[in-house]
Amino acid sequence: MTHGITMQYRFGWDIVLATTQTVEGAGNLYGIIAFLCFCIVFLFAAYEPVRRQTFELFFYTHFFFLLGWIFAMIHSQFALSLLIVPVLLWFIDHIIRIFRSNAWVQIMSAKTLNRGAGKRITRLEIFQPGFKYEPGQYVFIQVPSISRLQWHPFSISSFVDPNHCQAYPGDTFTFHIMDMGPGTWTNALAEKAKHLSKNDIPLFIDGPHGSFSLPVFEYPVIVLCAGGVGITPLMSLFGDLIQRRHEIKTLKEVHLIWVNQDESPFNEWFPAVLQRALSDENNKMFHLHLYVTNSKRQDKSQEGTVVVQEKYVEMNTPKSKAQDDSKDNEEKALISKPLTIRSGRPSYDKLFDEIKGTHEASDVAVLACGPAPMVGTVQNSSMDRHFHFHKETFFL
Repeated sequence: MTHGITMQYRFGWDIVLATTQTVEGAGNLYGIIAFLCFCIVFLFAAYEPVRRQTFELFFYTHFFFLLGWIFAMIHSQFALSLLIVPVLLWFIDHIIRIFRSNAWVQIMSAKTLNRGAGKRITRLEIFQPGFKYEPGQYVFIQVPSISRLQWHPFSISSFVDPNHCQAYPGDTFTFHIMDMGPGTWTNALAEKAKHLSKNDIPLFIDGPHGSFSLPVFEYPVIVLCAGGVGITPLMSLFGDLIQRRHEIKTLKEVHLIWVNQDESPFNEWFPAVLQRALSDENNKMFHLHLYVTNSKRQDKSQEGTVVVQEKYVEMNTPKSKAQDDSKDNEEKALISKPLTIRSGRPSYDKLFDEIKGTHEASDVAVLACGPAPMVGTVQNSSMDRHFHFHKETFFL
């Protein structure tokens, strides 16, 4: 951009728009075209409201990068020498992704769940032979019946549990995908999941990708702070910690702080994992801190205080399911121990002070995922106490 503006200022438009052959390349006009392509990308890809509200526009305008590279290489031999290797690597990467994403995938179940305030999420359970992943990783998903060009990233919300599915141990994994409203890709997915049974939705995946920035399994104390659907990568880790609690010798305690608008997610999303945390075997190491911000019984003056409501999380267990559906029954099994749910919002400072009182700051890892204000609050509270901090973000 600076190069183009400087050339126009020094030589004027006649030179800048020239198409005649130059020592450096095929002509300056091609440089102007490359410049305009990059401007389109920067305008639509770097502007936050575009990314958040019109993902399709954000996604498609990225392809102008490719045009910009091509015209820049035509414009200048120097640009050609700089860009030829990155462009080749980009093509190789995309070819690999195309072949990898063509692997066979089977949808084991697809259904919508309530997430409170009249909103919903889509729970997808997928089986792919030999699929390996770690907590905190994400996968790009494409549903051709919605769009053949769109790939959307979603965190894996499950953990590897060999006993979870006897028929396919370790190869099934789940997603909890928030419906972003009418006209969006996620809304179309929710509508399909609501009306169709398993295997009726052709689907491709690319991944897994990413990892947590902290060596989580090396910390004695792990604090997971989630808001709403931000629980997905953290629940994957939470379940994995429960599953491997005897293997991880350094682990002393794990705190899960999860805030929702109402009680529906506690009821429907991860009942089996919450039950395992409540069991007599695990409740000394694993601690649940569950909060509801829109409880009808909530006194607004008591936000941040411990207003305890003990209640049973009741699931709609099918009464006449075949033995083949034992895995589904496990997910819907009645939780026999009460969940302690607090009204209002958690006081991270108070909880973190309690942890700091019994543990060295360097022994504590705090991971947060959810709305930006919540993550910012958790980050500030962590930094004030010199805890090691990692955040997951939905921003692209």
